[in-house]
Amino acid sequence: MSDYSGGFKLSLIAVVVMLSIVRIAGATYWYQTGVEGSPQTGYNGGGSVSIQTVSQNNTSGVLGFWIGETLSNGAFIQVGYTIQNKSGTYETNCTIAGCSSSVYVSAGSPSWFWEYFPADYFGSSFLGSIGSSGSAGQIGSFNTYSFNAIGNIWNLYFNDKQIGSVDLGTSTSASNPITAFAEDSEVGSNNTFMNVVKFRNLSFYQNGKLLLAPEGLSYIGYGKGSDQFLKNPYGVEEINNQVNYFQIGSEIPYIQNFTKLWNYGYGLEVKSTYTQNVTPSGNYSAYSRVKLQAPTIIYITPTTREEFVGWVGSGSGSYTGYNNSTTVTMYGDIVETANWKTQFYLNVSSSYEGAYGSGWYDNGSIATVGINSSIVNQRDGSRMIFKNWSAGSNSTVIKIIVNRPISIAVNWMPQYLVNATSPYGIAYGSGWYDNNSLVRIYISNQTVQLTNNSRLEFGGWSNGYANSSINLRVNKSIVMDALFYKQYLVRFSTYDQSGRPINVTQIYLDGKRVSQTTYMYPNETYNVSYAYYKGAEMPINRQIMVAGSENIALTLPVYDVIISASSVFGLPVNASINVTFENGTRIVRYLGNSGMLALSDVPLGYVQGSAEYFGTTSGINIQSGESAALTFITLDLIAIVVAVIAVISFILIFGEELHKRIKNKARA
Repeated sequence: MSDYSGGFKLSLIAVVVMLSIVRIAGATYWYQTGVEGSPQTGYNGGGSVSIQTVSQNNTSGVLGFWIGETLSNGAFIQVGYTIQNKSGTYETNCTIAGCSSSVYVSAGSPSWFWEYFPADYFGSSFLGSIGSSGSAGQIGSFNTYSFNAIGNIWNLYFNDKQIGSVDLGTSTSASNPITAFAEDSEVGSNNTFMNVVKFRNLSFYQNGKLLLAPEGLSYIGYGKGSDQFLKNPYGVEEINNQVNYFQIGSEIPYIQNFTKLWNYGYGLEVKSTYTQNVTPSGNYSAYSRVKLQAPTIIYITPTTREEFVGWVGSGSGSYTGYNNSTTVTMYGDIVETANWKTQFYLNVSSSYEGAYGSGWYDNGSIATVGINSSIVNQRDGSRMIFKNWSAGSNSTVIKIIVNRPISIAVNWMPQYLVNATSPYGIAYGSGWYDNNSLVRIYISNQTVQLTNNSRLEFGGWSNGYANSSINLRVNKSIVMDALFYKQYLVRFSTYDQSGRPINVTQIYLDGKRVSQTTYMYPNETYNVSYAYYKGAEMPINRQIMVAGSENIALTLPVYDVIISASSVFGLPVNASINVTFENGTRIVRYLGNSGMLALSDVPLGYVQGSAEYFGTTSGINIQSGESAALTFITLDLIAIVVAVIAVISFILIFGEELHKRIKNKARA
């Protein structure tokens, strides 16, 4: 047996056969030259090759031409023919237990043989059989040598006639390929001339079929235990570029190991509208298994795609079916057609969960689109109400013919909850309202009488609104409770600045007009801003606070006013007056012989106008109840003034004349 770079162990049968009869002193070389099949020939159950029978005279060593291989468990088997260099009797029908017979073989006469080594065999005995002289057929003829497994039993054939069988404990070669060899064994030099031997139709058994080796790879090397100092003298080549037809012998060019001598295969034609990631058409080695695949989906656009439907195949080894990824075995030319169907994406969008129907649909199919609920409640007291579809339909479930990419959306309408409550009576207006709608909220009772002097009064809503009836624009959820507070009956007593009771028509309490009897909240500060008296606004600006039903006295800026007129000598003057009051009213009167007029309860004590006496006018401007005392110049006062002026004039004139006379006298 021999090891070589391909990883296969080959038996040196010529050595073994010769050693059964005669030993060759100093023989140290086993030259092997041949062709091994490509990896596709592995995992076989046997092999076959046709070898030309040649005549060969050799003086040393043994020539052998055979087909063989190492099996999955390390056992070895081979069959072919041998040419011995010496005539003699050779043992045959040999097993580990021994040989049961012998046969005579003439030197130079081709004889068939087969040989095997069991797994883990380390002996040197010949195991197998050898035919008689000339049993390898006529010189120049091609004869077929083959072996195959039935279970673990390996049968060997010469021209389809069984010449032996053996149990080797396995039924396969594993990954080891089939190999055909010419061998010169146990020689002391590389001078032996080997006549050219032709081989053809190197084949292997796989799945019960005998298949031609799709590729042949050269091998030139040495047998196990051989001295490798001398170059192997034998070459191998393909004959006239004929596939699986080759020759081995002397004077044939030496080529690189594992050079491809031939390859042949078949065409795989792949027809597909779309080629992206689809197995392309091409030529493949015979019997090779080719992965046939296409994507399940090809996207034309983000919303249009083609879905793989299946393959339709024709030709030996082809595939017809729905798997997008499979394998075909190239027993011949194959045509595979990929079928596709167009799909469009239907996009059903919604701002909220519950819309269904999105997905890919076959062209022309009908999709059901809908929503699980037409109401989506929110945590903030709002909800979304189904309004309609963007396509216009207002039905929650619709049918759509999908013949193009379609996008459809749910239109939602917000609604908000208005929750108005009241502890007394009824609060109206609660419910769900569309966004931006207008709602009126009001209560049936604004007051609840408790006693004659106390009651509960609506004081506003919990969300800040003061009026018991309000119109609201609803754009958010609203929770509002009517608030009621206890009030006590309060009576106001009003007085002028002199302490006399006066009757006012209106009092303004915190800017709100009330009568002299009103209800007030306890322990709250109120501002009595002003009151109306005689049509005039009376500022008060008094802060008050009540603890219960009370009577509160208010003093208003109302005064008694006196207007008087006299001469410079203190005598009464009956002057006429024309005056206006704070409320805009006006009076025209005479002061009379007393020269005085008393006006009671004048608002703000305000009097504006004038007084007149004999063409003399005097202004009147009274504020805050001050009195007005007017003085007029009468006729007696005028006479006195005229006399005084006359005296003064006389004195001035007389004094000037006297001064002149004195001055003139002095000069004289």
